[in-house]
Amino acid sequence: MDWPTTGSRFCFGPSRHKTLSEPLRFVCNDVDTQRGLVSQVAFAIEPSLDRNRLFDITAARDACLECYILLKQALNKNGINCATLDMCDASSIDVLVCSDIGISLREAIKVIKSHPMVRILYIPTEPPVLSCLHSSAILGVLPFDRVLSWNDDFVRRYEHGVKCSIGQPLIDPELIPSQPFWEKRFLVAIYSNKMLRHENGLYEERIRAFDFFSGKSAEFDLYGMGWDKSTHSSVVSSYLGKCGTKKDILKNYKFSICFENSKGYPGYITEKIFDCFVSGTVPIYYGAPNVQEYIPSACFIDFRDFASYEDLYQFLVNMDDTEYQAYLDAVKEFIKTPQYYEFTSKRYAEIVLEQIQSLMNEPKSRRTVFGFKLALLKIVMMHPFLFLKNINRCRRFLFDLVAAW
Repeated sequence: MDWPTTGSRFCFGPSRHKTLSEPLRFVCNDVDTQRGLVSQVAFAIEPSLDRNRLFDITAARDACLECYILLKQALNKNGINCATLDMCDASSIDVLVCSDIGISLREAIKVIKSHPMVRILYIPTEPPVLSCLHSSAILGVLPFDRVLSWNDDFVRRYEHGVKCSIGQPLIDPELIPSQPFWEKRFLVAIYSNKMLRHENGLYEERIRAFDFFSGKSAEFDLYGMGWDKSTHSSVVSSYLGKCGTKKDILKNYKFSICFENSKGYPGYITEKIFDCFVSGTVPIYYGAPNVQEYIPSACFIDFRDFASYEDLYQFLVNMDDTEYQAYLDAVKEFIKTPQYYEFTSKRYAEIVLEQIQSLMNEPKSRRTVFGFKLALLKIVMMHPFLFLKNINRCRRFLFDLVAAW
């Protein structure tokens, strides 16, 4: 895996490699704690996770909040308080952590007004397909002190960018289901029905996959929210309802359609492929163009390797149990490696803690609400067509920015 370790004082190389059986280790900066340089970290998050639900493993399915729970433990261990923003006194916040300025602009402005010395750490997870503010050209000039991103191109280009993959729940190889090959159904897809048109989007490609596989004799099943009202023929014939825990569904299938929300963004590797790994299902992957730099090709079926859906189908139906097991064995080997560790919730917590401590060791600089708003306004004026093109997805941001003046 390539790491941007040169040309950026904020880009960290690989961590000390650990096995999953080792305890999570954090460097406690006693000097900073004694000086009281960090007293409060606040998380600006979507309202459904307010009132500290962000740190409640039961507040979301599939343990997807595990990375925040480990981060809270790490911060507390280092003498740092943390809470969701609604539970904090804005004037006491030393570091504000945001993941989507499009929905937290009002809150960020309130914090800056109360505490001009606040540092802002931005951790975007959504790709530009879902948030135009997360395109590299815009993300690179947003007025934040540090940006932690999965986007390899962004991290290489901007000095304040730090590589940080989307933290995934830890996989215990002993708990991966091992149902017999011949007992599994053929193919499954688990997605919510969200149709967004974008040149790098893969929503329409998913529908094409549904259309093809629903017409074949081998079983194809679809799960997820929002499909019950669809009249699309392939959806109607294959839809089996909402999904509770994804693992409970995926473990019953040989293969899963594993298309990301978008293609063309190096490093954009989300929970979709790891959901398959933890379930003992082989993913048919399409998304990050450099996925093989992070995950061995022996662990998944690369959709790009096939000229047509028919070629892919013939490859799948002619696979025997020995070939199939080789994929599952490769996954178990992969999750023992340092490369896998970089995607885990443990590593996520370590990186965020490192960056918070790093920010606290830098000279404080005063920011003003006017300067913050002006920087955002300049971005909009520099990219008017981008914002107009994505008006539906950035309407709240633009409204809040105008209202702030």
